[in-house]
Amino acid sequence: MAGLGGGVYAYFVSVADCTVDNNHATLGRGGGLYATHHLEIVGSTISGNKGGGVFSYSTLIRNSTIVRNTAPTASPYGTAGGVLADYATITSSIVANNSVAGAGPADVVVNPGG
Repeated sequence: MAGLGGGVYAYFVSVADCTVDNNHATLGRGGGLYATHHLEIVGSTISGNKGGGVFSYSTLIRNSTIVRNTAPTASPYGTAGGVLADYATITSSIVANNSVAGAGPADVVVNPGG
């Protein structure tokens, strides 16, 4: 458990062939992974995290699964259960069944400059 980035908190993060599961970000961003600049996820599973699955300024996700992550109540700064990013590229991946408390499903939120 951490304030931000319950599983991993870093400037640049690259995750390949990993599972990031059951972590908690108490401040509600990046329960699984939090990158202050760039995040790359390849062939990995991000699931069951509280505080959202992933948060990053720039995110690249390939051949990965991001499911069953939850985030706290939506805020004016943006909240997503699965992926919250300013810029995101997602290919050949599953992002599903993520939620925001009190707001329902919220798999991907891209908020340029947010």
